[in-house]
Amino acid sequence: MIRIENVEFNAVVATRHPFLYVLCLPDLKAVYVGETADALGILGRIHGHLTSGGTLRQRLEAYEYSIRSVDELGRMTIVIVDLIEFDPQAQLVLLRRALEYLVQQALRTIGCQTETQFVVISTVRPTERIYDKDVRDIAITIRNHLEGRMRQIFQ
Repeated sequence: MIRIENVEFNAVVATRHPFLYVLCLPDLKAVYVGETADALGILGRIHGHLTSGGTLRQRLEAYEYSIRSVDELGRMTIVIVDLIEFDPQAQLVLLRRALEYLVQQALRTIGCQTETQFVVISTVRPTERIYDKDVRDIAITIRNHLEGRMRQIFQ
């Protein structure tokens, strides 16, 4: 079988830029939430997740998914949130991690409540920024956007 797929994106995803990302694996009913301002951009970060020792693969193993090769992940949808659009301070790791934490918590709830259930397999420690009203407002905006996307992806 020949697979041909179109992928469109802004080239900024290959540069050091602050992103929140959600790796959706509908065939496994799993979601991984992360943040990055990696020198290789989000593309470099996702590559790291997919290698045999990558964090995504480790988290899947922790949830007892038996993944021997990337092909076994099945379909993957990547939802990318450009954090600069919300806050020029997004280069700060404490802000990105606070948003990552709050969005993970929101997706855990969505994954249990929707007709198309999924499990959030990623983990992150909260930072003190989770209590900032502005950070919480940004997280709510992201959550509201993601809720509809998750329903589309996991239908």
